[in-house]
Amino acid sequence: MKAMSRSTLHSCLRLMLRPVVRFCFRRALKLQEFLDVTKQVFFEVATEELRSGSKAASTSKVALATGLTRREATRLAQEENAPEPAMNILTRIIGKWQSHPDFTNKKGEPIILSCEGKDSQFAALVASVTKDLNPYTALFELERVGAVERKGDKVALEVDVYVPSASVEEGFRILSRDSSDLIAAVEGNVVQQISPPHLHIRTHYDNIAVEHLPEIRSWLLEEGTKFHARVREFLALHDKDLNPRLVAQPGGARVALSAFSFTEEKPAQGHEVQKKGRR
Repeated sequence: MKAMSRSTLHSCLRLMLRPVVRFCFRRALKLQEFLDVTKQVFFEVATEELRSGSKAASTSKVALATGLTRREATRLAQEENAPEPAMNILTRIIGKWQSHPDFTNKKGEPIILSCEGKDSQFAALVASVTKDLNPYTALFELERVGAVERKGDKVALEVDVYVPSASVEEGFRILSRDSSDLIAAVEGNVVQQISPPHLHIRTHYDNIAVEHLPEIRSWLLEEGTKFHARVREFLALHDKDLNPRLVAQPGGARVALSAFSFTEEKPAQGHEVQKKGRR
């Protein structure tokens, strides 16, 4: 593993913070608000990390690990914060519906499920993902966002992915998970120098004809959706929850692939400007 000096770490941190600070500036969030939230996040992350390592996350240990004062750590421990879900349950439900033999046809396509009663196929699907969510609650939310279409006592899947467009917080929760995995991937590539490396590709063109942007957005969305469908089909072959033939093999490994596209008519002042090409 490549060693990193304190000055290098500070430079990396500044680079990672720039988009966050730009978000704060656009939304009129002041420095003191940023610092207050940062202290809270330091406390939450340190607590999670200590507990994941089977260590007691006492207030004094968290304070020592983060640089918070014991008074600040005690105050933060007393504040009630809703726990962040480890994974979006509705996304997992859709993923299993698309991949598991119990919920797909011979062509591997999602089948129409019965959805009335506790013994329905949809109830079985939800229960196979989580025991903590009422299937009618899941069905209501999937209907609300247009992910499924209900026809009497049957329900059909209408989308490839669950996109919580109506929820600002949920959208940024996905961003948080994406950012965490991306940072870990870059660390693996440039610090740990793993082989083969994680996929990390960026394509950027900066002199696109403005009137073509709607066409480009539609094309990127369509092609990206197709690519992720192929990825899910491939990964399902290697997932113990979806492939019964892997039952005897050790599991628990995690694979994440995220994609996004962004278009704008003119780069905002201060944004990165890059010449045509790929990086």
